[in-house]
Amino acid sequence: PIPLDRFFFALRPPGHEARRIAAFADRLGQGVRTIRPDHLHVTLAITDDFTDYPYALVKSLRKVGDRVAAEP
Repeated sequence: PIPLDRFFFALRPPGHEARRIAAFADRLGQGVRTIRPDHLHVTLAITDDFTDYPYALVKSLRKVGDRVAAEP
């Protein structure tokens, strides 16, 4: 079976900072693969790949995520 699901926690920069980062990347020059500002993030944790959707794991991960709060 082909793995179809992977889950991760990430932080996204505020919109104005994401646009600044993207503009800097654009200035780096040719051959640089840029990412859209609304896709920029820092991955904090990532799971293995799953062939079957792990409902219990997702429920636990959502509980953890719901407890995280931070100012931009």
